[in-house]
Amino acid sequence: MNVYYQTSQAQVYWDPALKAVVLRWKGFAQGKQFKKINDKALELLKQKRGKKLLIDSREQSVIVQEDEAWLSKDWMPKAVEIGLKYSALVKPRNAIPKANLKNHALKWENCHTREFFSTIIRMIRKYNQNS
Repeated sequence: MNVYYQTSQAQVYWDPALKAVVLRWKGFAQGKQFKKINDKALELLKQKRGKKLLIDSREQSVIVQEDEAWLSKDWMPKAVEIGLKYSALVKPRNAIPKANLKNHALKWENCHTREFFSTIIRMIRKYNQNS
């Protein structure tokens, strides 16, 4: 695995087996720090001309409302413009972040991305085999 960007809160890397950018959360981030991590995922997506993003949220904490709004209004349209076509989410282990992400996913439905479940299932299976 060739790590593109890493902090104590997250890791962003390209997974050649998946042909996808992986954003692996390891803890809580908010504001500038949260935005920078997500923007690094977009940078790598653009650099690799990728179409897939896997977000591993198993260790992620709550996303604050301001950051959630930024993801929906700013980040997601940029991701679609760059070429994101497929996204998959490995859900958090904790109940509060799970509920937070469920609300977040509902907002993303309006951002013109389409999830192709067979592709997503294959991505997650490959990811689980490699992690």
